[in-house]
Amino acid sequence: MKAFLHERVQTWLQLQRQVSDLIIRFNAGRPDVGEALPGLLDHAAQAFATHGLSNTQARVLELRAQLLMAERGIDPSTLVRQSSRRRELSARFTFRVLMAMSEQLRDSLQQDDSTLAGARQQLAPILLAGMQTGFVASAGLDIDAPSQAAIGMFWRAALTDVSLGMAARQVALMIILPDIVLLLWDLIAALSAVPATSPQPSSRQIC
Repeated sequence: MKAFLHERVQTWLQLQRQVSDLIIRFNAGRPDVGEALPGLLDHAAQAFATHGLSNTQARVLELRAQLLMAERGIDPSTLVRQSSRRRELSARFTFRVLMAMSEQLRDSLQQDDSTLAGARQQLAPILLAGMQTGFVASAGLDIDAPSQAAIGMFWRAALTDVSLGMAARQVALMIILPDIVLLLWDLIAALSAVPATSPQPSSRQIC
């Protein structure tokens, strides 16, 4: 089942901000990083699971386990218990986990952004062709005063249209309807006087 990418991107951005905040605190030598990081990892693991990314969830749980071992004085790389310099060991793996989470979230965000950008690129000519032929207006979509419901109606009509249907169905294979509606909203805003602020991403509002 395809995910609601706009919502997922917001999740990655929120987690990315939290990780960045911990990195700043770590660089400043704040002692509370070690207390906050396990909770962040638990939250991130749950977020990946919620969005159907079980492999990524497993990687985050592995980082959580490594951090716990380091806190207990066991080097996760060698599985050897350290009798001294345990604080240094914990700090080293705290840094490694922060860097790994930062990279994971950057990769996840880049992947979803790339998918949305590709879909947007394919949606643009569909919308333009529909406007030029009058199909947009006949489908009940007012470009100067769009609504999510009207955009959804236009899209459903486009899926079965002789001229637009094939291209529309290719996009539908990439992303789900709520993502399509939000991307079309942004495209319409770029072509008209519609305010640039798009609706907040929520699949419950778009059906």
